[in-house]
Amino acid sequence: MTLDEKLKNIQMRYENGNISSYEKEVEELEARFNSDELRMCDEYQLNKLRIEKEYGKISDFDYDMRAAEILYKNASEKERNIAFLDVQRKHGVIDKQDYINKTKEINGEPYAAIKFEYENNGDGGMIVTAIYNKPFIKLLKANNYDGRSDEELVDGWLRVKLANIIQSEDY
Repeated sequence: MTLDEKLKNIQMRYENGNISSYEKEVEELEARFNSDELRMCDEYQLNKLRIEKEYGKISDFDYDMRAAEILYKNASEKERNIAFLDVQRKHGVIDKQDYINKTKEINGEPYAAIKFEYENNGDGGMIVTAIYNKPFIKLLKANNYDGRSDEELVDGWLRVKLANIIQSEDY
């Protein structure tokens, strides 16, 4: 059966109500990509994903992650991981702070941020959270900070930096 005959047959089955519009699109795609080898190509896989997304079979997030897997399969691990982070950021899976931290870690760059939150327990206290990555820990160790754990290293660094701020004349 030729491709045109297969497509006409699919259209007729659709018009007769034998298959859904989703099944019609999938069958048409499979008729055009009629071998296992052709179905391994990016064009087929991306079109199949598009159909699944259009018909609510997968979420926008799943579509974007799987599309990134296809589009970046031959890229470096670094490029792939950044592409996955881009998708996670786009869909709100990670916040801006996590995105920056993880991107810098992938690039081997040290990163640290300090987050202060008011603790509403009546005494005006606050919660201080340090966000950091592995290259930052290496940097602290190289600068002679010590501790039994990463948390102790960062805590020691944070105490020194906060003490310096308090003691500075600009404060």
